[in-house]
Amino acid sequence: SYHYIIEPNGKVIKALDPNAHAARHGGTNDSNAKAIGISLVNTYDHATPGPKKLFGGATYTVPEKSAWHKSTRTADAGKLYEPFPAKQVDAMIGLIKSLKNNKRPDSKTSNIKHITGHENIKGGKGDPGPAFDPYWDKVISQTGLTVHPSYGIK
Repeated sequence: SYHYIIEPNGKVIKALDPNAHAARHGGTNDSNAKAIGISLVNTYDHATPGPKKLFGGATYTVPEKSAWHKSTRTADAGKLYEPFPAKQVDAMIGLIKSLKNNKRPDSKTSNIKHITGHENIKGGKGDPGPAFDPYWDKVISQTGLTVHPSYGIK
């Protein structure tokens, strides 16, 4: 499970209150209790280009494969992945900033310091994957987060 889901069009869906519930998004330690799970809706490498229905009836068009991200990671260099739309990445940045700026006395989000991908915490998970590699620096610089010292990114 995740606390938030962000659709390709930038719509943020709150699934669980991070101040009240731990999301069970994987982890081999106490990461569930300490992490805020944000899922970016993406088909990874399984999509067929064309229009897709999103939650609530909105549509999103998966771009043609010629516009997909080509991995530069050693393990899968050259493999194509569906890109993350700028609206989606910007929505994630806005969400993180909002969570960090929560001034409620019971806020568990105002002290967020680090960021990592699901793929780095839980073995066998591939998200966000190589298509997110071009965005890590932007997310880190605009949110003030740092790479998680134990898990890293990528």
